[in-house]
Amino acid sequence: MNCRKLAIGDEILKVDGIVTDVDNVVDLLVGTDIPDSPVNLLIRKKNGAIEEISVARMATSRVADRRQMFEYFTHIKDIAVKVSDSRTAELVDATVDLWSKMLLAQEDYNSTIVTNVRQMQLNLEMLLKEIITALEELVLNAKNEKEFFYQEETEFHHQIAELKQRIIAVEAERDEAIYKHKPCELNIQTLQRRVQGLEEQLDKAIKDHLPCDGKIHELKSQVISLQSDLDQAVHVHQPCTLTIENLKTQLKNTEEDRDLWMRKHTPCDDIIESLRSENRRLELELKRVSDDHAGCAGQIANLNNKVLLLMAEKATLEKEFRKLQDEHAKCQRQPVKLAAAMPTICGVGLRVAQQDQGEVYISEIILHGSCWWMNNKGGDIKNTCQEGDVLLSVDGQPATDVKTVPDQVRGPEGSKVELELRKSCQDDCSCGGSGRHIIMVTRRQPSMQPLDV
Repeated sequence: MNCRKLAIGDEILKVDGIVTDVDNVVDLLVGTDIPDSPVNLLIRKKNGAIEEISVARMATSRVADRRQMFEYFTHIKDIAVKVSDSRTAELVDATVDLWSKMLLAQEDYNSTIVTNVRQMQLNLEMLLKEIITALEELVLNAKNEKEFFYQEETEFHHQIAELKQRIIAVEAERDEAIYKHKPCELNIQTLQRRVQGLEEQLDKAIKDHLPCDGKIHELKSQVISLQSDLDQAVHVHQPCTLTIENLKTQLKNTEEDRDLWMRKHTPCDDIIESLRSENRRLELELKRVSDDHAGCAGQIANLNNKVLLLMAEKATLEKEFRKLQDEHAKCQRQPVKLAAAMPTICGVGLRVAQQDQGEVYISEIILHGSCWWMNNKGGDIKNTCQEGDVLLSVDGQPATDVKTVPDQVRGPEGSKVELELRKSCQDDCSCGGSGRHIIMVTRRQPSMQPLDV
């Protein structure tokens, strides 16, 4: 059954290469009787196909209950065959087949739960690793951007400081040259005014005193002397003029360099502002991711708590299973009633209907069913099921389809089912006029005797 490679009606031809018959097939299958040891089987399917499969031996304790149950069914079938009761034999085969499918479905369900829990744990671990990696990369990028910004800003400030020092030095040299040049200009202007005055006096003397040659010669001598002084002063002043011109040229070039660097620095200001904006954005993104991660941390903690609760529940179930195994070992040889092994599936004595895909409502109370006996106890009507009541949910599951509601209501005989109904209530009802009431009903087969519901 567990390997799902064999089916009822398959014929075993060989076991580990040895041809089988009725006498040796059991001994060959048991073999060394070592759990998990392999067994190679050559089988013929119902359709005549020959297949070779490999299965593993299981410990007897793991299949003792199932084996005993199959022995009971086989014994019942043998009795039916002996008395030529083919109907009973068919029912036994159908029961065994249905029971086998139920066991396989339970195994699939359990393995699916284990697989889903493990996959969820793996997904959470991978997601946590991705989040941590993204945070580390984000922090590293922000750190690198800050360092680059600080280096660029330091370099720009250093260049601007150097240009300011050069401008200050050139302006100082210019001011010093201008300061030294001012006395020369005053002296030249004074001499020019004196020469101009003497020339005017000379012209006037020549015009007014032509006979005074001596005076003229004297004035000419003074003019020549003053002209010599003027030439000497101009000669002395010429280097100052050249120095001033050179300083003016150097100042002009320095100012042009300053303007050029200022123009170059304007995009740098934009870059700096852009880097600052990007830095602020990265800091906000880091804060947002950190805040988001805080929520993930809470979810991870909740999931870890759920895993711990599941592990604790698993330990409790294993303890209960071992207890049941011990009890089973004590009563292994006692006869088992077939009715106890397969509980009766029944409902609560209701018929439901649905109009135009609308709400599901109670259309009939079945005679002598659980709800019928509950109504005949004479209790409060709000705690009973009445025809026309709308069925909202069964055991907390919404009742929306009339085809699936019967399966929701049915269950093992004697178990409780929770029905949520909407009734026509007054405003003074405990439901506040909403009409919603929850009723607990025991699943029972219809009986002429009063039922405990």
